[in-house]
Amino acid sequence: RLTDKDSAKMTCIGKEVYEDYLYKIINESEIFDEVISEQTYKLHGKERRTADIMTRKNNNYIFFDSKSFTPKIAIRTFSEEALKKDIERLSEACIQMYKHIRNKFPNEYNYFHDKPCELSINIFGIVVVQENPFILGDKLYPIVASHLNIDLDSDEFEWLHTHIGIVSIYDIEKYCFTKTDMCSSLNKTKEECKTSPAWLSGPLNKNISYNPYSVFIKKLKKDFAETLSMLVKEYQL
Repeated sequence: RLTDKDSAKMTCIGKEVYEDYLYKIINESEIFDEVISEQTYKLHGKERRTADIMTRKNNNYIFFDSKSFTPKIAIRTFSEEALKKDIERLSEACIQMYKHIRNKFPNEYNYFHDKPCELSINIFGIVVVQENPFILGDKLYPIVASHLNIDLDSDEFEWLHTHIGIVSIYDIEKYCFTKTDMCSSLNKTKEECKTSPAWLSGPLNKNISYNPYSVFIKKLKKDFAETLSMLVKEYQL
């Protein structure tokens, strides 16, 4: 809770820690053909930024935005006001992502080597948060649609809740560390017309293939064993 009510500190940590970490594990997972970090570009003389991470596998594109979001403490005491504020924050993140993948790309920017055809690309936007907010899509998407002037009975609303979702960093780690294909999972979600609770919830590969994680776990086990041995000798347990 170091950053609670301190937006400047939260932004700094999010930019320097979470975003870099997210890029690292996605890039080193080898589950995409291209992985591009955030880029700056100019439009009408003003500097603008792309999504945090842009990826491609074959003709599938996934854009990621990292947000330093954790549910407010007051939610745990069932504060309706805190819940409303969290929904607003997540809605703003989804609106931002919608504009990136629906309006700005590839019209304003496109840094992929393999340039997509605008009408045929299969593109998804994922807002990555630090903890699962446990906020159902039926609470979130109508608010997003309202801000974007999207009719709830329209095809565009269906596109919205099957192409833009909120995922915890833990779920991203599971896919990256096991080298599981995200695109297949997202396409399945789209085909089944499910909303946010189903995002990246498909079956995973069984084995851990991400070497830095395996090295970390081995070191952790070794440290535990050494600490336990020290305690046994010290207190003659």
